[in-house]
Amino acid sequence: MSQLEAIQQQVLELTQLELNAFEAWFNQLKQDAWDQQIAADLDAGHLNVLIGVALEDYRTGRVSKR
Repeated sequence: MSQLEAIQQQVLELTQLELNAFEAWFNQLKQDAWDQQIAADLDAGHLNVLIGVALEDYRTGRVSKR
């Protein structure tokens, strides 16, 4: 049995309370990874073009607040 299969089996054996706690933990783990990726992309300048386009759209009135 692979490590993934073992984890899957253990998850299936969790109580509903444990499953809820696991889900909350796993969702936070994914959110933290997303935040780290966005920060790395910003630091590397990968979003500069998109930021520039958005700022130009804002300055020229092509966007508005709702």
